[in-house]
Amino acid sequence: MTTDAPLSLQIRGHVAALIADGEEGARLPTMGELRRRFAASTGAVQQALEPLKATGAITTTRGPQGGHFIGPKAAAEPRSVLRELRAQLETASAALRTAASLLGELEDAQ
Repeated sequence: MTTDAPLSLQIRGHVAALIADGEEGARLPTMGELRRRFAASTGAVQQALEPLKATGAITTTRGPQGGHFIGPKAAAEPRSVLRELRAQLETASAALRTAASLLGELEDAQ
């Protein structure tokens, strides 16, 4: 993934790679670790993780032993989860390219 992708997509791609390389139940980085690694806000990290939660790729628990873990769906169907994430990333990337193009046209018109 290129560095010009939105921060939440960069974070999502990083976590998706960890999921692809991990096993069901493996602990994923904490919100704080992801915020520090990507110099991101809590909102950006939450935005990155929501689709992963929705697809069952990660599960979240609360409490002292809580956190984010690789979910059973990701372990059972890693390719389908990763295909869905790839589709979301490609859609967002296309939207970003379109927005950049439109911004360039607006700047040229001024």
